Amino acid sequence: MFQRMLIAVDGSPCGEEAARVGLQLAGQLGSRVVLLYVLDGWPSAHSRVTRLGWEEAKAQGQQLLARWQTEAKQSGLEADVHLRELSGPAEGIVEVAKQERCDLVVMGTHAREGLAHLLLGSVAERVTRLAPMPVLLVRHAPPGEQGLGFRRVLVPIDGSELSNLALGQAKKLVGYLGAKLLVLHVEPRALWLVLEALEEYPEEQEKYLRQARRLLEQAVEDFPEAEAIWREAGAERVGDVIARVAQEHQADLIVMGTHGRTGLDHWLLGSVAERVTHRAPCAVLLVRQPLEVA
Repeated sequence: MFQRMLIAVDGSPCGEEAARVGLQLAGQLGSRVVLLYVLDGWPSAHSRVTRLGWEEAKAQGQQLLARWQTEAKQSGLEADVHLRELSGPAEGIVEVAKQERCDLVVMGTHAREGLAHLLLGSVAERVTRLAPMPVLLVRHAPPGEQGLGFRRVLVPIDGSELSNLALGQAKKLVGYLGAKLLVLHVEPRALWLVLEALEEYPEEQEKYLRQARRLLEQAVEDFPEAEAIWREAGAERVGDVIARVAQEHQADLIVMGTHGRTGLDHWLLGSVAERVTHRAPCAVLLVRQPLEVA
């Protein structure tokens, strides 16, 4: 599946969890690992104190990379390490991922501290917008839940091309991991407000319901053990419903498309994805069009 994954580390709790999750996933998928630590730019002032601080940060980054490279080797994985001095951590992560021909980026989100002050929590959003490959965003797991892996994978669908792509990725992933597949469709309130304005409201409503139910049926027909979930958004935002369903069904991972522009009900998953990443209680895998490497 994912042949080569980049894991961005920074020493923060979220960064540490992302590294653990990334190495575990790489071991399950047989992926090669690229470990990356980014120093954000060169010190603007060239006083002796500033230079010493910079060298200390580099040394800390090297130690961090060495530790995780050792962890990878102990898990039977080959890992390349990179410490890069780049202007803009998000741009640096994406640049290295492209250079190393990675087809997945793994990083922490909502990290509030870390070596060299690399705030992956704030950087993560920019990486998801810039990266042409899928991005796996990992939160800091509560004590007792670390290293449990992905056992229940939730994928929201709306019939768009990117939604179908996310569903395909989720199915591949649960096949490799032996996980449970949960497929969710959310009925947005905004759709009914539009339909109610039409003279053909009852007919259009029934047509939509048939299409949506068929969408769920088709999504799980080749996965007999998969669970199809239907929810009405009501006054809630679709992203909040997705996050709540993930919590209710104890999902370990949400897989969804980003920048979806069309769909059965014009549900723009791309705009919903950002809210899900902020509200989800678990890791989120954001999928784009397949990466084409020259």
